[in-house]
Amino acid sequence: SKPRERSASHSHNRPPGCAIVERCIPLDMGILEDFETAAVEAKGLPDSTSNDDKLVLYGLFKQAKEGDCTTSRPGMFDMTGKAKWDAWDKNKGMDKEAAMKGYVDKVAALKG
Repeated sequence: SKPRERSASHSHNRPPGCAIVERCIPLDMGILEDFETAAVEAKGLPDSTSNDDKLVLYGLFKQAKEGDCTTSRPGMFDMTGKAKWDAWDKNKGMDKEAAMKGYVDKVAALKG
């Protein structure tokens, strides 16, 4: 595919008209299929799965689907929202493919 160009910001100390070229990297279809399968399997994990493990899965799933967390951390009275936000934010900077692999590996470990 053709590289996408975006204008350089004045804060990058680049001459006027200079552009940064970004390349779209195709996702490994094998890991995508494994991820989708693991997402279905995760719904069938035993009720005894710990909240900590569920939060790890949540954070990896969100990172894989949406990338870095860009929302504000929920308020102090939203304990569940904060725990989920923290689980997602722990994966900040991880690329989507690595998050998918982590999710697949975690589901496999929890299935035993």
